[in-house]
Amino acid sequence: MINKRSLSFVVLVLVIIISLNSVYAANIFTNPGFEDGLTGWTKNAWYQKDYSTQIDSSIHKLGDNSAKLTVTGVNNIAKYCNGTEYNVDYAANSIKTDELIVLKPNTDYELKSWVRMDRDSDTDKYFVRTTVLLFQNEDDWENLPSCQKIDPDRRIQLNKEYSLNEDEWKLVTQSFKTNSENIYARVHLIIEVKDSSGDLSATAWFDDTSLKEVVKDEKDNHRTDNIVDTCEIGECDDSYLNLKTAKTVFSESDGSVSEITLQDLTPNKKQLTGLDDSSLKKIVFWLMIAIAIVLFLIVLRLVMR
Repeated sequence: MINKRSLSFVVLVLVIIISLNSVYAANIFTNPGFEDGLTGWTKNAWYQKDYSTQIDSSIHKLGDNSAKLTVTGVNNIAKYCNGTEYNVDYAANSIKTDELIVLKPNTDYELKSWVRMDRDSDTDKYFVRTTVLLFQNEDDWENLPSCQKIDPDRRIQLNKEYSLNEDEWKLVTQSFKTNSENIYARVHLIIEVKDSSGDLSATAWFDDTSLKEVVKDEKDNHRTDNIVDTCEIGECDDSYLNLKTAKTVFSESDGSVSEITLQDLTPNKKQLTGLDDSSLKKIVFWLMIAIAIVLFLIVLRLVMR
């Protein structure tokens, strides 16, 4: 027969587990700190003269490794998949999730990564960018149309760009929400050089990345990136290709181009309460623990009668 004290202990553990699960969602990435090398990630670079992607065990934020991405120089002439040439003034190196991630429909998510940058000079020509591509079908990411207009509903692209101080680790965050159909995702972590002379170089280290569902208690603390503009192949004017504007460009290997402008929709909770996300999580965590203890005492009193 189960001892009453043992039963009470089991109840307490279950309550704590449920409480923690409601506060901290699980990380969807299986190799977030690159402790297993680049397992789960794929190299991807474009418009560069040279690039390097490797695991660095000497510079890291947490654990023993980080992903080190370097991009050098810009090839100023690029071609669409139909052979048409166009001018570019940027180059990029990235790693992307090597498989589609299946997300929940109509759900808030948050992408985070610790990032550190090293560059040739202190200018505004170096950026880190995170990109989330959302697809309607599992095969859309492999079978994108070649030299055809892309249905903006079939492949949604969300970009967020960050300017970092040199040799400082910074936590970057991108929040977004899926719709009812675009639930298959690929995530890109990107270092960019924007230089018409074509000679600059930059390096970025990524570590402790995470993609998590925003639990109900946290949703008010996040802003969502929304698509407010797009353009298709052959329809993008020079302003769309100028990454110094509010619009950003992402090119797949087949030459497709899509654009978005990001817009913050709601104030975050820090603006409303004066508390940052970490402080709010701690308050909720200890509140849950207190509730768990009270419930434990109530259950203990009931079973001891």
